[in-house]
Amino acid sequence: MASSPEPDPPHTPAAEQDRRDEPRQMTVRLVAKLRTPQREELCLVRNLSAGGLTAHVYSAVEADTPVSFEFASGVIIPARLVWQRDSVVGVQFDERIDPAVILSVRERFPDAPGPRAPRVELNLRATARVATVHRPIVLVNISQGGAQIRAEQPLDVGLKLTLLIDGLPPLTGQVRWSRDGISGMAFLTPVPFDILAQWLPMVQASPDPG
Repeated sequence: MASSPEPDPPHTPAAEQDRRDEPRQMTVRLVAKLRTPQREELCLVRNLSAGGLTAHVYSAVEADTPVSFEFASGVIIPARLVWQRDSVVGVQFDERIDPAVILSVRERFPDAPGPRAPRVELNLRATARVATVHRPIVLVNISQGGAQIRAEQPLDVGLKLTLLIDGLPPLTGQVRWSRDGISGMAFLTPVPFDILAQWLPMVQASPDPG
């Protein structure tokens, strides 16, 4: 006589079922701006899920620190750092998110030529070289693709100049707009991510003496 079928296993708890139904963690390579209570810097997000992420960072961040991440899509996500091993951190979001929102740059900015690189706010003295003339400026913010600068004399739109900033290679670009004493410039060649990401924590740890 055939044995009776095994009884069905107990029902899976709702929480476990929810986890199984969620999209799995995605492997990505996204540049984001990491904001901590002390500073802003760039990081490289490597894994992303609805509940958190892992990222490569360039400075030490204490566990349980409240942080936020700003992505090229314009999304800002508050979170809390759970762990750090060497240069990799694990982060839990304050609220669960839809990863597609972070990735959908085209849906949020359909007319944009491409994602806007995250900008890091600064207040740093530097020099702008225009032809053979050197002008003092203040670096207001910077990204891989450009910067905003404040100069004593207005900078004409279309002007080509080179930023001379301690710790970075010369950055040549063109003024795209100028108003209220602030000018925005686009670099002719983007700053390599690793160079900029490693430089930012160092310069923010050494306040501008001026």
